[in-house]
Amino acid sequence: MDSQGTITISPEFFSKAMKDYTQPSWAWVREAFQNSIDAGSTIINVWVKKTDAGCEIIVNDNGRGMNEDILFNKFLCLGGSAKDMNNGSVGGFGKAKELLLLGQIDYSITTQNLSVKGSGGSYQFEKNLKMVQGCTISARTKFDSSEIENAVRKFVLLQDRNVSFYMNNIPLHGRLRKNTHKKSSDGVEFYVNHSGLANKNLMVVRVAGIPMFTTVVNYKKGVVIIELPNSTKLTSNRDGLTWATRNEIDSFINNLTVNKSAAFGSKPIEYFRYQGAKVTYDTTKAIEELQVNSAVQEEAVSNPGVVRGTLPVERTLNSHGAVSKITYNPPVNRLNHEFLIKNSTGLTLPDYYRPDSEKFGKYAQDLAATWKKQISILANLLKLEGYMQVGFIIDEDAVAEYERTNGVHIFLINPATIVKQEKSNSRSLKNRYNVHKDKLDILSSAVHEMVHGIGFSDHDEDYANQLTSAFTIVMKNISKIK
Repeated sequence: MDSQGTITISPEFFSKAMKDYTQPSWAWVREAFQNSIDAGSTIINVWVKKTDAGCEIIVNDNGRGMNEDILFNKFLCLGGSAKDMNNGSVGGFGKAKELLLLGQIDYSITTQNLSVKGSGGSYQFEKNLKMVQGCTISARTKFDSSEIENAVRKFVLLQDRNVSFYMNNIPLHGRLRKNTHKKSSDGVEFYVNHSGLANKNLMVVRVAGIPMFTTVVNYKKGVVIIELPNSTKLTSNRDGLTWATRNEIDSFINNLTVNKSAAFGSKPIEYFRYQGAKVTYDTTKAIEELQVNSAVQEEAVSNPGVVRGTLPVERTLNSHGAVSKITYNPPVNRLNHEFLIKNSTGLTLPDYYRPDSEKFGKYAQDLAATWKKQISILANLLKLEGYMQVGFIIDEDAVAEYERTNGVHIFLINPATIVKQEKSNSRSLKNRYNVHKDKLDILSSAVHEMVHGIGFSDHDEDYANQLTSAFTIVMKNISKIK
């Protein structure tokens, strides 16, 4: 035989991989971000650019990147993978490369001192370039740009990793933390996050804090979080669970709906209420009553909820049904006189966290004062209406929490982390913050919970947008808040 040839595989061949995924746009973002996180990245940037065909997606990270062997013999090799799922990696490259690159219009990769540009199974490469940190992948796709942007926001809201995310150079804020109530079964961990997420009916399945997929469940009091030990309990496309794991989770959800204590096997939550100095903080100057002229009365009748687009009003009618006066009801928020402590650990509450004790410590006092100040100012800036209460939550996982009980907004911050002793299996509490140095971290938690308080209960796109807006307002007023 005088000559040789190769079989060229076009993008159309790999485009069938899209049909293997329930939501291809979500799967693309998940696989790209997961690769970056598995490579040790702490910063991930994504740019989404609308094109005539769909959109171009560029993902850049600061991880360790890929050397020549991994890039050519693993990542760009069908069926190849260099990941060790027993050593912290969530999953191998596997089929994901078909979705990420090979099935798209064209793609490029820049990592370490290597560069690749290709389409389908054909590519060109350059070696020995200037060394760069991390990895940048780009793909021209047929995805709708808004679907990718929504998938990015959703991923950030549902993940639980120490990673900073940016989209189109704008920081994204969000993190779904685990709740202390849990159950373990065959390496699977079961949690529920109640923090401002009532009526969500959502279950998130994650591996090492990375969301794989979500599904609707019959539980209205919070988000159910399933943490898997690795991806071996997932289907090959990671959009579902193997049947054995699915049965275990179905049983858990059923118990959760009928009998929460049976589902979690957890100890009851304890609440402690303490009397303290009452703090009043009005968002507007209180106006008891205002007599208005006929023109304003006439406007109020036609638009009874608002006078001149400002404050809510209450109309008083005379015996003939005409408006006799209009009373302004300005939005007001007040901190009430109680300090609440919620303890869900089963541990005895230490005296140094108790306001009624002579041993109530300076750390707890400073944290309580900082939290109270930040919540008060944020309520003003973000226009929270109603009565508020602040306090501590002693919890194994929650950093902060928002609740609403009997119409009162409750904002709790966790002053402690739980330290577990391996030999004795005992647990103790350790102060979480250096209050002076960590005020920005405390403020970040306050902003997250305040956005829940102003009505964005679900970790969805609206919450993400409002959170970004809230942080913008906060940064403009940072000198007042810190």
